[in-house]
Amino acid sequence: MTRTYEQSENMELDTLFAAAFASLNEGVLVHTLQGLIVHANAAALQLFGVQAEEVLGKKTYRQFVNALSIHNPECQLPATDQHELSEEEQFQAAQQGDTAIHTLAKGEIHVHITSAPLYNQQGNLIGGYMLFHDISTKYQKECRTLQAFTSLLTLVERLAAIPGQEDHTCEEVAEGISPVLVAGQALADVIAQVMNCRYVDVFALSGPDERQHLLGTGNLTPEQTQRLRSETEQAPLADYISTENIARLHANEVVLLDLQKQPYVKPHLSFSARYRLLAPMVLHEQLIGLFIIAKMEEEFPCVECAYTDEEIALAKAVAKLTALVIAQVRLLESWATENAKKQALQELNKHYDEFISIASHELRTPLTTIKGNVELALRRLKKFMQQEDSRELQTSLERIQIPLDYALQRSQVQERMISELLDASRIQARKLIIVKKPCNLVEIVCNAVADSRQAAPDRSIQLTFPDEDTPLVEADADRIGQVLLNYLTNALKYSEAHQPVFVTLAKEETCARVSVRDHGPGLTPEAQAQVWKRFYRVPGVEVQYGSGTGLGLGLFICREIIESHEGEVGVDSQPGEGSTFWFTLPLATL
Repeated sequence: MTRTYEQSENMELDTLFAAAFASLNEGVLVHTLQGLIVHANAAALQLFGVQAEEVLGKKTYRQFVNALSIHNPECQLPATDQHELSEEEQFQAAQQGDTAIHTLAKGEIHVHITSAPLYNQQGNLIGGYMLFHDISTKYQKECRTLQAFTSLLTLVERLAAIPGQEDHTCEEVAEGISPVLVAGQALADVIAQVMNCRYVDVFALSGPDERQHLLGTGNLTPEQTQRLRSETEQAPLADYISTENIARLHANEVVLLDLQKQPYVKPHLSFSARYRLLAPMVLHEQLIGLFIIAKMEEEFPCVECAYTDEEIALAKAVAKLTALVIAQVRLLESWATENAKKQALQELNKHYDEFISIASHELRTPLTTIKGNVELALRRLKKFMQQEDSRELQTSLERIQIPLDYALQRSQVQERMISELLDASRIQARKLIIVKKPCNLVEIVCNAVADSRQAAPDRSIQLTFPDEDTPLVEADADRIGQVLLNYLTNALKYSEAHQPVFVTLAKEETCARVSVRDHGPGLTPEAQAQVWKRFYRVPGVEVQYGSGTGLGLGLFICREIIESHEGEVGVDSQPGEGSTFWFTLPLATL
């Protein structure tokens, strides 16, 4: 400590003061009641960048601190220049606070000031002291932390504004406008704004060799972005980054690169920026992308100086958020793509069903006329044959009858197919009419079996009824008969002519079960799961009896009819052992 004022009455005490002040790292000023500076330790002189002779005994502390341009100190400084105040009022109890001052040595710095009165051994007020603690490093760190926190909040707000599924129509997806690219560019723009850097790249990685896909850039021109995309698109990450650094990225570590000391594996566009911060985007322990923050060597002496601890922490936080956003947007894009396909399929099905409905009606009208004329011709022919006794003419008429019978048979098949198309169209439009009323299921089964026997008189259809009372069901008799006729038609068609078909009606606790068993080729488990779908036809199964093939609508319609009756359908089958198709109906409540 330097001493330039009158000698103290107690030299020993003065020596102790001098030793204590000299050892302090904080700057200390001691002043008299009048505010005149009488002591200044070496730390204070160094902090302010002044010589002892410039201030000691020549300036009041008020003049001194005014020259330092103190800005809004948080502590209450002594009012020594206000002579109207008493000594007790001038020097309050110890005060402290933070402020910014301008020094000759360091320019503007931030200090913590403590101001307090001094008393002698008799308790008399003799002056005061001011202690200055340099907190510039702490203040700057707090500012950087606050800035990083503010930047992170800004990023979160901007991420919330990244377009979601409601902002991307199916038409946009169909045109190839990827929401992932939109999100990637938005992320790059935000990161470039909140980070002090030359530019930002955001990459997604895909495949086992981690091929790069540029999602967006910040602070680069469109031309530079296009050049970067052309260079890096589909290029493996290992083409640019060493194996060691890739391992660090997989471990979710931020990697700092000085491209002069550790260049890329292959030549890579740098846009005059030497330093790189590589922040990994890791989701479910998988590296799905990374963003790169580039800085220039003109602004920083080394790569470690270029990125503060706060920026690295911010980069890690942003990487986590970015990974979640990219993953979410990818899910939304997948959803939008699937939704677009679904909507397109629904639209196609709608038009298809409309066409089927119109076409079926248009086809049914002339078919009804053709069928009616054929039936009329057959009736007249049979009547004429009964009246004619000539054997030769009988033979000729029989030859005419054969194609007429075939034409009638084919018209019936066509009529059934048109009916199926109409029913399928009504089902899709939810317009299939079901009129339920109590009915005798035995009668329905017998009528369907009789119709099948008439259509195939040379086939054996064996019928088994329950021993109990006749089961009554609440049903649309015509529709249930339609289901059973479909089962029987399939059983006859896909089994050989000499094989019988078995129809069984059984009564259970709460329902009745009707089953039709054949000796056909049987079905695989995969086919059993598919046969109830619209337009499905079992591959490789050939017709064994009769002619013609179906549209793959019959069992689909059967399932819809039975389920509309709150019943169930099913099939039990083994390849090579035939099939048993069955349905159940709830019993009517009496």
